[in-house]
Amino acid sequence: MDEALPTQAEQLHTPEEKTSPEVKRAAVEIEATEIAIAAHTGLQGKN
Repeated sequence: MDEALPTQAEQLHTPEEKTSPEVKRAAVEIEATEIAIAAHTGLQGKN
């Protein structure tokens, strides 16, 4: 177990091309859902 874990900076700068299509699709769906909820509840633009 001599393998070092990536630092936080390395984790934050992981290239997006390593992200699977399923994860990208899920992120888009989550963002769309958040926008729809905000619009429905009148919270849009009040972050």
